[in-house]
Amino acid sequence: MLPLLIALASPSFAAEEADASTLYVQASTLNVREEPDGAIVGKLRINTAVTVITEQGDYLVIEGPDGVKGVVPFAYLSIEPLTLAEALSQAEAATDPAAKKSWAERAAALDPRDPRALELLAASHGAAGDGATAEALRARLRWPDDILVAGVPKGGQATRADTDGDGLPDWVERQLVFSDPEERGDPGVPAAEIADADGLDLTAAPRVQLQWTWAHSWDAPSWMQGLSLDDPLPKKAQRKLGIAPGDTVWVLPRKGPAVEGIVREARLRELTSCGEVNGVVLSVDAPLADKDHAVAFSKAPPPASWSSPAPTPQEVSKNELRALGYLIDVSESAELHVVAGPDGGAFVRAVDDRTPDAEVHSYWVVDLVVRGDKVTRGEAWEHRGMQPPEVPVSARDINGDGTLERVFEEDCGMRIVDEDGTVLTVAGANCCGC
Repeated sequence: MLPLLIALASPSFAAEEADASTLYVQASTLNVREEPDGAIVGKLRINTAVTVITEQGDYLVIEGPDGVKGVVPFAYLSIEPLTLAEALSQAEAATDPAAKKSWAERAAALDPRDPRALELLAASHGAAGDGATAEALRARLRWPDDILVAGVPKGGQATRADTDGDGLPDWVERQLVFSDPEERGDPGVPAAEIADADGLDLTAAPRVQLQWTWAHSWDAPSWMQGLSLDDPLPKKAQRKLGIAPGDTVWVLPRKGPAVEGIVREARLRELTSCGEVNGVVLSVDAPLADKDHAVAFSKAPPPASWSSPAPTPQEVSKNELRALGYLIDVSESAELHVVAGPDGGAFVRAVDDRTPDAEVHSYWVVDLVVRGDKVTRGEAWEHRGMQPPEVPVSARDINGDGTLERVFEEDCGMRIVDEDGTVLTVAGANCCGC
């Protein structure tokens, strides 16, 4: 059974005993109020340690991290931290739907990637008739929330759903990840090839810029209002976004193993002047290898697959593929983009610019999968536009499911698909002009 607060069983729980008590939050997110049923002055996540100051009826007066003080109910504190195993056990054993959902929420808060916790929570929402939330939770089984990739979703505002259960809309979105601290516009340029306006050699101290969230200036969340451009984020905003200077993050490059980075600063920046779009940009010290750049990062310790470099693709020859008839419809000048494929093979995208001098280009695109001496030709199509089509830049196990995900990049966006071509996430940078 979950260890209960001594005060629940002991009406004589004295204030002087409370003064020395350290207790742990047992709710997925716990509101701290000025007084019972009063205004919310702070929020505490599960297993946060708090100091008990005194008791006040059915509440305790506590002090949490960052000096947050207020009252919380007895029922949501414990003398011991809650374990994932206990939360899962309680969720599976509960017969009351509300209790089952509550325990599943706690399990998911303890480990947002745990398959049992996510499935239990999805089932609880499904049983309550909330199919949309159930499907969103099952999507997290395919792509964990704390593995973040480039940009924000194309074609719309930031999602405002309350996904963390704190009663407020969430503004954190898919993240822009690139490697130059000065030029925010090109996710494909490694820091090693750039010098900033002051002539600083960036190769000596590679940085990664992370666009953490964004909003139109006329529709900004409350924590962003009142901030001026280039202001560092205040503590309130840091708590809301769950990120602060000094935090550790893990950055996954195209090729090498993930590197551990430290958030150096978080500031409000202008992302597009014509659209009046502002956002939080983090500067992270992350020692990426020369001529490599980031494709993803994680706030939580990442999957074990991140500790290994991306697999090397099977060698392929454009001339040999043309001679065998697999690329008979592309010219000798066509570019091959090759990343690792299933079974030690290769995934190949050939891009042939048939109108290189035109303002609007016509590209012929062909996909191939190579396994040993077996070649499978996939789709072939025409892409028309001022910019070339997306191309594969990496293939590696990003979400920790044991299979390869392919990373495609284009002018200002990124798409990640599984080995069957199913799209796992699509993102577009909000910094590349109007």
